[in-house]
Amino acid sequence: MKGRFYASPSQLHWILQKQEIFRQMYVKTMMRISCYLYTKKRYDEMMLMNYQAVLFKSFNEGLHYYYMKGLEATRNYREALKYYDELNDIFLSELGTGL
Repeated sequence: MKGRFYASPSQLHWILQKQEIFRQMYVKTMMRISCYLYTKKRYDEMMLMNYQAVLFKSFNEGLHYYYMKGLEATRNYREALKYYDELNDIFLSELGTGL
């Protein structure tokens, strides 16, 4: 059977809206879990989770914030500074604005 996957352009629009809703839910959930893990001082778990989330939603500052907080909490100051500088350069080149 051949045919179009979407019967009309409005269906594609509906799917894209739902996709964005689920992405936002994912980010909010990751932020809440990050906050919880940070308060419990489970920094390694938090950083691992945030690294995976950043791969999915790379321009969300909140996810990067908790990753850098984890680096700071584990006393990886040089790595945190390097991460910040590289991230700021990426934001400037891709979005035209820094963090």
